[in-house]
Amino acid sequence: MVGRERNAAKTGIAAKDGAFPGRLPSGDDLGKITGRETEVVPSLGPHQELHVAERSKYQDKIIKNYSQNRDAIALQRLGELVTELYLAEGKARERKWKSVAGAMEKLEIPQKRIEHLVAQDNPALVAKLVEELMAKK
Repeated sequence: MVGRERNAAKTGIAAKDGAFPGRLPSGDDLGKITGRETEVVPSLGPHQELHVAERSKYQDKIIKNYSQNRDAIALQRLGELVTELYLAEGKARERKWKSVAGAMEKLEIPQKRIEHLVAQDNPALVAKLVEELMAKK
């Protein structure tokens, strides 16, 4: 027996005319071999529910604390991004500016101000914004 024939004998699946060289068939390929169509598993219907385990009190507390501190977390992240922005060069700097813009959007900074800060390409201006936001807090 040659390699492919030996594998077909082990698995009980033989490819017709060498249709699947070097790999085992799956999905539609399996239907071609067996002569039967593969069955698609249906998704949940309109009257079916996906039962999800209830959260514990501990998990609820974590979610509540996260929701209450979301602004502080976003502000801290923006401060970290400013530091990374000072150190970044080239394409990495462009990616950091995109991250900074996203962090400012989460803090609900007006879009015009975000565009202005990104256009200036000056991390000191963003650092000043972070100080301003921390003073408000």
